[in-house]
Amino acid sequence: MSTRPAITALLLTLLLAIGAYFVLGPVGGGGASGAHAAIAQGDRIFTPSLDTAAITAVTLVVPPAGPQVIERALPPGNRWFWRNTPGSTRRYAIDDTRMRGFLRMLNEAKGVASPQSARPLPDSPPPITLTLHGAGGDSVLRLSPRALGGQVLADIATPASPTPRPAIVSDELLSVLVAPGPSAWRDTSALTADPRNAARITFTDGGGKAGFALARRDGQWFVSTPNAPQGSVPGSPAITAPAEGEPVATVLATLGNLTITRFFDDQTQPTVGTAGLDKPTAVLTLEYDDRAVDPVSQKPTTSTRTVELLFGQAADTEGTSLFASPDGGSTVIAVSALPLSKLTAPMTNLVMRAATRTLPSDVGVIEIVATAPSARSLKLTRDSLAGRWFESLDGAGAITQDSASAVGSEAILNFFTRIGAEAVTIGLPGGSESEAKAVASVTLRSASDQPLDHFDLFTMGNALVVRSGSICRTYPRPPDELLRWLATLSR
Repeated sequence: MSTRPAITALLLTLLLAIGAYFVLGPVGGGGASGAHAAIAQGDRIFTPSLDTAAITAVTLVVPPAGPQVIERALPPGNRWFWRNTPGSTRRYAIDDTRMRGFLRMLNEAKGVASPQSARPLPDSPPPITLTLHGAGGDSVLRLSPRALGGQVLADIATPASPTPRPAIVSDELLSVLVAPGPSAWRDTSALTADPRNAARITFTDGGGKAGFALARRDGQWFVSTPNAPQGSVPGSPAITAPAEGEPVATVLATLGNLTITRFFDDQTQPTVGTAGLDKPTAVLTLEYDDRAVDPVSQKPTTSTRTVELLFGQAADTEGTSLFASPDGGSTVIAVSALPLSKLTAPMTNLVMRAATRTLPSDVGVIEIVATAPSARSLKLTRDSLAGRWFESLDGAGAITQDSASAVGSEAILNFFTRIGAEAVTIGLPGGSESEAKAVASVTLRSASDQPLDHFDLFTMGNALVVRSGSICRTYPRPPDELLRWLATLSR
């Protein structure tokens, strides 16, 4: 058997080893000395360390393509965004975790071998150039477009050392920038801000009529018809009610999980008309109240930041995704359609099921007045310290209730303050054809006789309807003691 192929392979291996020695230098050798010495094996490539908080933008050039831009938004958002070109109107939020990991990789990057000379990277072939822009000046990292044995030739210039210093770095830096690079760091969350921190949320159909509006006041959520934020529309007054915690939590989780299923580049992005964004099928608006202190007056200030997402037509034949835009149509994305189905339920699904947010412990008096022509009245007064209930019928002197009657009065209190309705409607069930009959009004008062809440009561068959404003709650099984008192007052 001839040994010529084996000898040829051995010679090629030796030639490659010699080439690597002269290009990359010996693994344990010392770099050149001097003010602009090469970065030796084990030394950080950025000295002093990068102040990542001071970096405001990053420019990346991967020849033959033009520059890509990563820029940090102004406070309070401080989000990073990526543009395919400096002049592009389309910008995409970057996953904060990916960006922090990239900056940490740069900060911790070290030379993996020592170059043989202090000469910077040659301009041919054109190097990959990463520029970190900051208040104190720019830092520039250039990388050879080719790796050899897991190592890449590079040079680094910083404000503290403006003359480029050669280095040999791990090919991980090259891979993170080009395979495929920052376009893969884009955040797939459809919203660039956390819905849980929003002060107001509105989700409507394209006409702005059907849907809901949520607003947070003093830590409590309230739900409204979607025209409420702009004021009532003639013939369609705004309706607001306390919101139920669990359905609101579901809405916030649904919004937080809205996912981008596809990004479009300049060549594949559909037009606004093709995507159906000129006549949106739905509009999602989130408003954030950003609080700060005025540096001059030292007084607190509040500014409103708005995040809007328009939804268009189906983005695939199966209808599993929709075209959407976070900037009025300049940037088109596709988002998962399935979570949105959870937002199209009637607004009343978000309304609090109990008749009031008033705590039972805050109520000292329950006043029930029958509707005309009876107009009879009842006062149930509670002495929370003594644990006793008193009743006063038609303004007569108060009588201490026996234990059985006191249990019934406690059940009436719990009915109004704790029990959730089986159904919630805007207006009486059945609308203008409702068979509901007005029977009484109820006022909850504090121990000092201050009004806390007010309801109108209707009977509809065996059910009781409690109306608060325009919101009606239907209870098929009201307390027997309440029904007994209503029967007494109606006589």
